Amino acid sequence: MTTTEWQGIKVMDLKIAQQGLLGRPRFDLTSGYVTQQVAQHVDLAGYDLLVNRYVKPALKLALPPGVPLLVDFDDAVYEPPWRALSGLKSWVGVGLRLLNDRVIVRIRLKATAWRQAHYFYCRDAERNVFAGLPGSVLPNLPPPAYRAGPPDFVPPKAPALMFVGLLDYMPNHDAVDWFLQAIWPLVLRQVPQARFLIVGSGEESRLARWRSAPQVETLGFVDSLADAYAQATACVVPMRSGAGTNIKALEPYLYGRMVIATPLVVEGHRP
Repeated sequence: MTTTEWQGIKVMDLKIAQQGLLGRPRFDLTSGYVTQQVAQHVDLAGYDLLVNRYVKPALKLALPPGVPLLVDFDDAVYEPPWRALSGLKSWVGVGLRLLNDRVIVRIRLKATAWRQAHYFYCRDAERNVFAGLPGSVLPNLPPPAYRAGPPDFVPPKAPALMFVGLLDYMPNHDAVDWFLQAIWPLVLRQVPQARFLIVGSGEESRLARWRSAPQVETLGFVDSLADAYAQATACVVPMRSGAGTNIKALEPYLYGRMVIATPLVVEGHRP
């Protein structure tokens, strides 16, 4: 375990090797082994309040009774990219995630102990699924843009569409694949000089395949989002799967850029 002091906060990074089925992060099952490893470094019973990013750490550890617990239940309802699944490995991976999210998690949260926690959801749709748990909707908001004054609404000289996201995340690379196959040819037919810019880190073989499409550029990880958005006429968020409020559909507005999205993305912002 490494410990770092940051602005009066003690940050502890604990590395735990997987051991046995219960210790695997894929399943939200209480692990005595993981709990024991954490207890060697952190006295969880010595805190006045426990806060969990996602529900997974709370369900993995045998937490002390009576300590108030807050859970950020972001992305509680995940829709798999069914049309992108190919091969046994991807089907098994999605099947195991659904088993965990829709069976294991929901059965465990019905236990009396978990009804004493307070849960924060990122949208009403997720809050409604877990109506029996005490919770609140805590809207997701992108970080503020690093600029002074209003955003720059001036479009670039050359027309371009842009997608921003973590490109190793299956719903994101499925969205780009679908856009390039179904939508991009229609765009080029109307605007032959248009470019499609893809921003984010991802597997090089996948980025190279995308670059082979006409007038597609992969910018990789960028140091300045402002400079990246300045190159785009508008941003596309063509999600067919995933969950949450899709921050990538809110952030472009901070930089004065229009958003073109699928109904799944808009649903995350209701009401």
